[in-house]
Amino acid sequence: MRKILFLISTLCCIFGLTNGIALAGPFTDEFSKCLVLSTTEKDKQKLIRWIVKVYSDHPSLSDISKISSNKKLMVDKEIGEVFTSLLAEKCRDKAIKAIELEGDMVLFTAFRTLGEVAGQQLLNDENVQNSLNEFTKYVDYEKLDYIND
Repeated sequence: MRKILFLISTLCCIFGLTNGIALAGPFTDEFSKCLVLSTTEKDKQKLIRWIVKVYSDHPSLSDISKISSNKKLMVDKEIGEVFTSLLAEKCRDKAIKAIELEGDMVLFTAFRTLGEVAGQQLLNDENVQNSLNEFTKYVDYEKLDYIND
């Protein structure tokens, strides 16, 4: 049961699938800090790649996102190694203490924080910033004139 809760918590935190605010206690905060500080830039890139891989499986994205089965397998293996390293080695003691004292939601909250940090780094990239603004060329601003009133 604990393994299932862990997997659900982890996946929910990555995708933000909860309705509400997860309140973090001091041990969750320490665990979250450990995850963020113990995750290398390469690890954060692997996390982002995994998130994109998972989202790419949604049917509405099939026409714009093609990832081979071999690439998906590689991405899954990489993120599995990152999660294992973080939870079994780098942040093990903080995870154990936080779960013991604050419950299973610790995993959700801490990995959500890690996902947000990794996502923010992605958004800070100049190429991503440029891509974010590309759609504005096609906005009909005359129809939105009420915004400036």
